[in-house]
Amino acid sequence: MKKLLNVFLLLAAVFIASCSNEAVEKLAREVESFNKDCPRQFGTTVLRSIIYDKSDNEVVLTYIVDEKYTDMSTLSGVDAEQRRYLQAFLGSESTAGFLNDLVAAEASFCIRFEGNESGITESVSLSADELKAIDLKSTGDDNDREQLEGLVALANRQAPSEIIEGVTFSSVVLADSSIDYFYVYDPVKVTIMSDSLEAMRKLAAEELREELTAPESRQQFDIIRKLDLAVRLIYSPADTTAEEYKLVITSEEIAGF
Repeated sequence: MKKLLNVFLLLAAVFIASCSNEAVEKLAREVESFNKDCPRQFGTTVLRSIIYDKSDNEVVLTYIVDEKYTDMSTLSGVDAEQRRYLQAFLGSESTAGFLNDLVAAEASFCIRFEGNESGITESVSLSADELKAIDLKSTGDDNDREQLEGLVALANRQAPSEIIEGVTFSSVVLADSSIDYFYVYDPVKVTIMSDSLEAMRKLAAEELREELTAPESRQQFDIIRKLDLAVRLIYSPADTTAEEYKLVITSEEIAGF
């Protein structure tokens, strides 16, 4: 299953505990405290450092991306989607304390990604004025959906991509009551039997449970449960003479993970 989880979700594991309201020196001490825990491993990505550069008045997070699992090109040219997600994330209740600290210090915020093999770097930044403009009153379901919509947009930048031989991830859509993953399968290479669908569904549910209950996915998991969303996996044949198959993991199942 193509993961919705994006490396930006790693922010949740770093800043949710922030509650400082002081300005420059307080922000510097807070960031220094976070940095003492670095490097930190989050799945296949490592948070190398969190630095407050006083000369530029900017907080910079640097992640090392394992290029065996993440193609750096998927992080290139997606500035609009990245900024959309960051604005929604920093405007959430869970990160309000950290955003207040940035605004009080009139600091900017930057996330930098570096490929562990190529050394290629990609970054996304929000200026002090952009941080001030984030509406902290936009908390609640609307903001939660905005965060997921940002992640969906980022995931769609990686499409199409082959998951296994004969199965290609084509898109993901945030619907009213579900997150829908769309795949195209080649009936010549892949055979899906109707009597095996329940076993496939259970396997997909277990994979989703492992993904969402990982520490770095906690924010995403909480939002999906709060919005009472199901997850649907929809497999359409490249050959229109074959059947389409749908696997549904209900919101009740997800709530019980």
